[in-house]
Parts: sequence; C-alpha cells; structure tokens
Amino acid sequence: MPMTQSTASEISERLQALESRIGKIEERLGGMREGEPDASVVTQPMATVVQWEGGSSLLKRISATCFVLVVALILRTLTDTRTVGLGVGVISGLVYAFALMGWGWKKYRAQSDLASVFSVSGAVLSFSLVFESFTRFGALSAAMAYSLVALTGILMAALGLILGRRVPLIAATAGMSLCAVAMNFPNLYFVPAVLLLVLSSGIVNYSFNKVPSSLGGYFRWTLLGLTFFVVTLWTTKFVRAEALGDLLPEMLARQWYLPLVLLLGAYHLGLAAWRPAASTFEVSLPLINSIWIFVTLANAYGNDWKPVPELLAVFATMGGALQLGVGAWFASKPALPKNSAAAFLVAGFV
Repeated sequence: MPMTQSTASEISERLQALESRIGKIEERLGGMREGEPDASVVTQPMATVVQWEGGSSLLKRISATCFVLVVALILRTLTDTRTVGLGVGVISGLVYAFALMGWGWKKYRAQSDLASVFSVSGAVLSFSLVFESFTRFGALSAAMAYSLVALTGILMAALGLILGRRVPLIAATAGMSLCAVAMNFPNLYFVPAVLLLVLSSGIVNYSFNKVPSSLGGYFRWTLLGLTFFVVTLWTTKFVRAEALGDLLPEMLARQWYLPLVLLLGAYHLGLAAWRPAASTFEVSLPLINSIWIFVTLANAYGNDWKPVPELLAVFATMGGALQLGVGAWFASKPALPKNSAAAFLVAGFV
C-alpha cells in the first residue's frame, strides 16, 4: 500500500521524539560515568532528611534519659535494700541530681541537644527525692526539705534566665509550686509553703517577662489560685482548732498568719503596679486581691479580732486609700494605660 504524506510526517515525528529520548539517556549515562550523582538522588525530598535528623535527635534524648534513670534506679535500689543507709542514700541522690543540673548547664553552653534532658532530669530527681524523703521517710526536717526545694528552683531559674531558655524556668516553677502544695498535704507547713509559692510567682512574673512564653499567663493564674487555696486551707485549720479548743500544732504557725496575708496583699499590688495593664492578669489583680484579703481576714477573725475588732476596718480603709492613691497617680500619667488606673480605683472603692 502506498505511503501517504500524512503517514510519512507522523513516522518522522516519532523518530525525532525517539532520537530526543535516546539523547537524554546518553547524557545521563555519561554524567554517571563521570561521577555525577543521579538527579533522582539529588532531588530526594527534604522531608525525609529532616525526618532522619529528628529521629536521630529523639533517639539521643531517649538514650540519655534511660541512662539517667538507670543510675537513679541503682541508687534507689541500694537504699531500699539497706546496702547503704537512708541518710547516705538521700545525700547520694541529691549529689547526683545537682550534678545532672550542672552538666545540663554545661551542655546548654555547648549548644547540645541533650542539655534540657540532663537539667530537667536533675531537677525532677531533686524535687521527687526531697518530697519522698520528707513526706514518706522523714529523713529530712521541714526546714531542710523546703530549703532544698527552693535551692533547686532557684538554680534552674538562674539557668533559664542567664541562658535565655524556657524549659528550665518551667521546670523550676512547676516543681516548686507542686512541692509547696503536695509536701505533707493536707497538714502543710504553711509558712514555708506560702513562701515557696510567692517565690515561684516571683520567678514566673520576672522570668517570663525576660524570656517570653505563651505559658506565662497560665502559670500566673495557676499560682495565684494555688496561693489562695493554701491560705484558705490554713485559715480553715486554725479557725476550726480554736473553735474546738484544741492546741494549735506547730505547723500552723498562727503568729505568722496576719503578717503573711498582708505581705501577699502588698506583693500582688506590687505585681499589678509593676506591669500596669500588661495583660488581663494585671488589670484584674487589684480587685481580686482586695476582695480576697477582706474575705480571708473576716473569716479568720470575724467578731473575735484581737486586740480590737475595729482593726479589720482600719486595714480595709488603709488598703482602699492606698489603691485609690495608686490609681490617681496612674491617671495623672498620660503615658500609662487608663485601664490600669481604673483597675486600682475600682479596687480602692470596693
């Protein structure tokens, strides 16, 4: 059958396409012979590489955590089996925990991925060891236990502030606040517990201002609630004991109740004035603080205020006048937010 012109042109186009493909294959083969990598290898997805790197880092963290826990478990086993005495076991565990925090500090300076593993592990071991030694075994006195918790929190907070890291700050505030509420609960040693919560709150309000974090607001509200809860529990315990005519145990420290409540009130007003209208927390704090102090003191003393019943009214008047004065001063400063002045004025009138 004779070949038409259209058939000839179609065959010519196909031959040209085949020649073009053969040429590309020859170019690729020639590049591979000269040591050039295959294009498919060069253009492999970056997601796979990132996944491999992340997986390697995660495996390092898991391995380091397992090693830390194995050593801690060995020390615990030696203590439980009486191979070493309880005191020696507690001291060894604390030395190990503080050594881990120091090693984590060094790793942070070296920009190591494992820095947070060592520092946080050391803090958690220190908090848990002090908690168990004091609450379960009685191996530590109350003063020593609360001092060690405070020392651990301060060291971790210093690490976070100096190096600008959020993880040590979170570990410090979470550990101190949990120990303050949980140690010997519900028969707390209220004075050191309240002071620990104030220290935790101070670290949160200062450090998260220097090292911003979205968790700062949650920590502020949580610590405020925990502080109110502990003081309310304190109030309930000694009011009930006095109503029943029981002797007040040493842990209630009745003589420190009024000074600490007034100190908390001044501290919260200072927070609100330090960062006026920085967030909803600072705007709400003056009013919440005023209502809480008045209700707390009224429940604690009621009509039996000693030495004079009118002292409650005197404290309330002085507190209201102070807040009105702060509010008026804020209102006179055009550079300061007006809602901060309004917050103090409302709290003063209430």
